[in-house]
Amino acid sequence: METAQETDQNYAGPQWLILESKPQLKITIVKNVNIAFIASTGRTATQYIASTLNRLGSVTGLHEGQLLSTPPQKVLPSINVQNRRAWYDQNYASKTVEETRNELILTCASKQSNLIVDTAYYNASILEALINKHPRATFFVVFRRCETFVRSATILRGEDHQPAGWPDPGKPLSDRELFISIGRLKPDLSSKEASKWQSWSAIQRNIWLWSYINSQLYRIHETYKSCHKLYFEEISTDTRKFWRKLLGALSLDEEENLNICLANSHQRINPRSTYQIGSMNTWDEGEIKLYKELAHPLEIKLYG
Repeated sequence: METAQETDQNYAGPQWLILESKPQLKITIVKNVNIAFIASTGRTATQYIASTLNRLGSVTGLHEGQLLSTPPQKVLPSINVQNRRAWYDQNYASKTVEETRNELILTCASKQSNLIVDTAYYNASILEALINKHPRATFFVVFRRCETFVRSATILRGEDHQPAGWPDPGKPLSDRELFISIGRLKPDLSSKEASKWQSWSAIQRNIWLWSYINSQLYRIHETYKSCHKLYFEEISTDTRKFWRKLLGALSLDEEENLNICLANSHQRINPRSTYQIGSMNTWDEGEIKLYKELAHPLEIKLYG
């Protein structure tokens, strides 16, 4: 094996399970791998980003711990269920990172690559813990404007196969939707928003979700030099600028890799062909008021 050497030659399970399954094994890392993480609210084309990065010869690009092959191949432990608690408990976030995103796990998951990049909405909840655990790694936050995020994330009917936001409170949930909702962020019980939660529409819940997550991502970006920002909108409006920024921060050769990224720019994975809610001018008075209170001031910080 190129990335790690184990004492039990008969063990054939996933490499990230070695420590869980056989804690007595002594493992020595023999390969240095560069590490990067991308975090966002979700609905920011992270599957497309991971798929494109995985086309580059020296990169393993993962989405929520999976290689986007057919079928998807899980190579990192999932963090769906831990997501909500990690937002409000930094000790728990650090424990989650130590158990699921330590150097050995990431090195094994990188396979033959020199760089592993994991893109995931739940990276937002553990981002500061990741930065503290991996001080030499590179980090990105992807921002998307509130209105289009809310329209993309709000589902009124039918199954959402990649749920990032809160659905209509009255919508029946599939088993997958219900499972993911267990870890989805909602207001802390001690907050003023918690008392309003039950009366809020899906639009209001997702305005709050967008505002809370992006306020934390903005703070982290402003605090840590290793954290870079990307804009979802540039994927469509200035694709070259988006990929030059990403490749540059990852120290990947632009001449060698940019054309590969641009050639894949037509690809969209899990796009919304149509939105189930209208533009902001169709929202009700309470929804627009909440947007103006929570989201609009933050958008000015994020976009100028």
